[in-house]
Amino acid sequence: MTPDDREYFLRRAMEEERAAEAATSLSARWRHEELAFLYRSRANGADLTQPELVVRALPGDFAL
Repeated sequence: MTPDDREYFLRRAMEEERAAEAATSLSARWRHEELAFLYRSRANGADLTQPELVVRALPGDFAL
């Protein structure tokens, strides 16, 4: 990602936040807030295309 990409994602996040403030329905507001969060996450370097898989093993999970 280049600095130009980061600026683009931050600009889009701000646009979505303004749209959320102006939304007349809760569902539209929530969707704009979600998009703003995703744009900000992308601007901060999060790779949203590859979800993390966390596997935790607890005692007794494996039979010997």
